[in-house]
Amino acid sequence: MTLVNGSPRELLKTSSPLGEVSLLLGSIDFALQLVKAGEYDKYLPPYQPDAVFLSVVHSETTTVEMARAVAVSVLFEVSNAANLDFRVAAIPSMDEHWRKVDAYQADGDEALQAHLTSIPLESRMLDDGLAPVVETFMEASGALTDGHAIFCYVKALEFVGATVQRQDAHGRLRRRLASARVLAPDAAYLDGLLALAEKAARVRTSDKHMLELTIVTCADAVLLAPLAPQHTRALRQLAKDATEKDTKKALQELAACATATRNMVVHAKTNYVASGSECPSHQLGQLRLCLRECSVQAIRWLARVKPESRVL
Repeated sequence: MTLVNGSPRELLKTSSPLGEVSLLLGSIDFALQLVKAGEYDKYLPPYQPDAVFLSVVHSETTTVEMARAVAVSVLFEVSNAANLDFRVAAIPSMDEHWRKVDAYQADGDEALQAHLTSIPLESRMLDDGLAPVVETFMEASGALTDGHAIFCYVKALEFVGATVQRQDAHGRLRRRLASARVLAPDAAYLDGLLALAEKAARVRTSDKHMLELTIVTCADAVLLAPLAPQHTRALRQLAKDATEKDTKKALQELAACATATRNMVVHAKTNYVASGSECPSHQLGQLRLCLRECSVQAIRWLARVKPESRVL
């Protein structure tokens, strides 16, 4: 990649609640700051023409946290739409983590820039309230191992799961309160309300049940099926006209696989007891791709929820 007339090349520009956001190839401003601070040497030069930066133009009242939240949201959108994986890296190693860029090299840098500039960004994704889950997604996107990526994607789904669980519990409670019996509640009716609250508490404290509820609520099984590993047979073989029952079963299978595989990744082999739902090691890359798409769908579901109704 090269610079145009020695100036930073703008790959993407969009607007955000804070101001203008640009994806730049090369940054003289950043290089000057490194020189001023003395943070460079012959192994870490202050200027790299192929380094990628995010520029956020903002007001004086904007905090670093607010700017970073918008920055990661933009990267999320670009990563999803252009099928590129990003991670924050020290210069000069940024370029090596631009995965899948080679697909554009045959047509030159202009093809990549044209693709980036044509990406429709969803304005509600540029919301600093989504920062925790989007940052977790970006960590997964740039993970060097499949295990680390799967762990982070499941964590992102769990972020969404807190809101999913609360909305599900509130929906059940509203339906029960819609009964005429609420005007003259007897012991049986009150016991039923307590049972609903207890069930919600069990789901909230169970990673397995919360992840299952999240995936069943937010994910599109038909879109996930081509990405699913062979291990999740019900999802992998799901027909486009599958019944609601078969679709739910396939998503439950994915949730069980994701939970078990995450547990396998984070526990030492000597004290981990396999459940049988774990994804085989040679299929972890496929599960990673599947959970990536599943996380994207879940985050977009969360973005459609009013900020005051989210649990983050």
